[in-house]
Amino acid sequence: MSKSDLTPGLYLSYSSISTYQDCARKYYFRYVRGIVREKSLPEQYGIAFHEALDVYFDTRNVEKTTNKFDEHWPNDAMEDKLRTRARAHKILREYAARYAEDGITVTHKTDRELISFPIPNVRTEDGLSMYYTGKLDKIVHWDQMTLVMEHKTTSRMMMNRFNPNLQIKGYVWLAHQMGYNVTGAMIDVIAIQMSKMDYARDIQTMTHHQEGEFIQLVTDVGNNIVRDLSRSRFTPNFDSCTQYGDCAYRRICSFSPELHEGIIRSDYTVDVPDNAGKYKKEIEQ
Repeated sequence: MSKSDLTPGLYLSYSSISTYQDCARKYYFRYVRGIVREKSLPEQYGIAFHEALDVYFDTRNVEKTTNKFDEHWPNDAMEDKLRTRARAHKILREYAARYAEDGITVTHKTDRELISFPIPNVRTEDGLSMYYTGKLDKIVHWDQMTLVMEHKTTSRMMMNRFNPNLQIKGYVWLAHQMGYNVTGAMIDVIAIQMSKMDYARDIQTMTHHQEGEFIQLVTDVGNNIVRDLSRSRFTPNFDSCTQYGDCAYRRICSFSPELHEGIIRSDYTVDVPDNAGKYKKEIEQ
């Protein structure tokens, strides 16, 4: 879905909501100004695994799966001994051996196309529709259940860590809007610790109460964003600057406002994302 295809409204995703919850100013830099930096090595490694696993579920062929990984991870980084092509190949071979007879059938493959649906009976304070948007991996049938399947690579294994989880709840809600009677989600976890590799499939369901909480959270965050847009003020949360390592925008916040634009031009790329640009355009008009 391109920017030109978007109906005017506020588009919210798991990433934009969690970013706003971490720091409203970080949301502004990423989703209003469209200021981005190169993806981190863990993010790039995870994307390569996602692409490879899509091929695996299409073909169940290990060689094609590892070749697809190599397309998205052409070279190892010297500073990262954990995320290497050789370890990825070993992980994918072990994964294929472990789940060779898993009984999973892919019923819908999305190719992670951007999917958007309006939140029913919800409008922003200035009257525009509010949409939730996301990119599902796939919908599968397993053990008499229909489930959203989401692949996760992680450096630590902890079962039930995705319950409750905003991203997973959002995927299940989107699948319901697409007309799928999904029970919940299968989180396909691959742990890539230095000492060992581990694998797990965690089934999470969503009750009507949890779906109501999800809708309320999206609505509340959306109205807060509209308020911040209308007053052109996004309050920073300085406690998040180093919470998960350095925030991508820490350098901007470290200097006075008159230097911000120069820093942005020299250190960042500007690419306003689809799920923010349309509403931003309406505000500017």
